[in-house]
Amino acid sequence: MRQSEINDLINQFKRLILDNNMITIPKSNEYIKLDAKSSTKYFYVDINRKGNRIKRFTLQLRNQEKKELPLLRFDLVGPPHPNPPGDFPFAEKVIPCPHLHIAHEEYGDKIAYPLTYELVQMSLTPEELTDFKRWDFNELIWRVEMMFDINELNNTYTQWNKDNIHIVDQGDFVEITTPFVDNHHDYLQVVLYYNENGQLVLSDDGYTLNELTLYEIDYKRSLKRKEFLNQTLKSFGVTILDSDLTITFDKVKDFPRKSLNLLQCILRLSDMLLTSRSTVTSIFYEEVGIFFDDNNILKIPDVGITGTSGNENKFDYIIPASRVKKEKVIKTINKPN
Repeated sequence: MRQSEINDLINQFKRLILDNNMITIPKSNEYIKLDAKSSTKYFYVDINRKGNRIKRFTLQLRNQEKKELPLLRFDLVGPPHPNPPGDFPFAEKVIPCPHLHIAHEEYGDKIAYPLTYELVQMSLTPEELTDFKRWDFNELIWRVEMMFDINELNNTYTQWNKDNIHIVDQGDFVEITTPFVDNHHDYLQVVLYYNENGQLVLSDDGYTLNELTLYEIDYKRSLKRKEFLNQTLKSFGVTILDSDLTITFDKVKDFPRKSLNLLQCILRLSDMLLTSRSTVTSIFYEEVGIFFDDNNILKIPDVGITGTSGNENKFDYIIPASRVKKEKVIKTINKPN
């Protein structure tokens, strides 16, 4: 979606569609979805307090036609947000909660802004912001002394990292084996080397895109996959060099953060393996079956019918004949021509 479209959807005047003109704020660990309407579009307003132990409170605006992209996401209570690298205000900054996500055509909803930023237009004083942070609408958020030894947890986690991240000097590059696993449940590996400009380069050594190519995941011609690829790369500050996913940086102190960005990017892009034709077709086949069940339509799955030529033809479903309707033979097509 282009930024002009996003801005237009955000700026449209909207009216909540309510039965009694009242909004009941959900209790802790509950969620509600409200409908809203502008003069031309329909929207969802999510009020989400889901969380069994960790307190969260999020308000979210979505267009019903593009519901996968939150236009605005207002995190009142929750964790800090690390912004991705890029050329925008607060890039690579950690934004404490509360904060506001505003949709971006290249970054989706991954950019958050502090409530004091002029673009957010909340105009809160520091005192008001402090008070705002303390309240979770119906409940006052108190910090409680937990019965954990924080130092022990830190030390245990640090030791686990040392035991499970293996770094080997291979001469002109360093090989790093991580505790993260790929789709084959093999440990992910990345390499670190210096380029001709003396900069540090982290690379997946071509593994991710080669895997997609091997399994015939076309990320070059498919517009949706290409869009997903480019947005993911941008979100984690990753570039493609030949067929390698790479991050270039100058200081060794940035190595932990950059390696985590690269690993997250690899894992995110590996999800495209789930979009293979056979997988998507199988999922669509199951969704059709669920649709029949939900609508009380009797069906017979996976039926072979022998024609006059003697060849057997496979069909996904048969809907038996009734007194008023003829038998229907169905073969699902995920993407009709």
